[in-house]
Amino acid sequence: MNKATAYEYFLRLDSFQDFVVSDYETTLDNIITKMKEGSEEPYNILSGYVIYLQTNYDISTATLKARIITAKNFLEYYDCHN
Repeated sequence: MNKATAYEYFLRLDSFQDFVVSDYETTLDNIITKMKEGSEEPYNILSGYVIYLQTNYDISTATLKARIITAKNFLEYYDCHN
């Protein structure tokens, strides 16, 4: 992975973190813990993230899809799935 790709992933994850802070008023670490405990549903969070992106950013469908896939992969990495 080159620097530009790494930076793009950083921006995508930063956007996801901004969503969590904005909508859930907590940190990304805390939301991961809540998902693992079962008190938060990963798919509800991802659905909310889609709405957040559509409402707050003027991005293309391809960019929206890439950001959701990155967030989903991030959550899967931390074993936050059903």
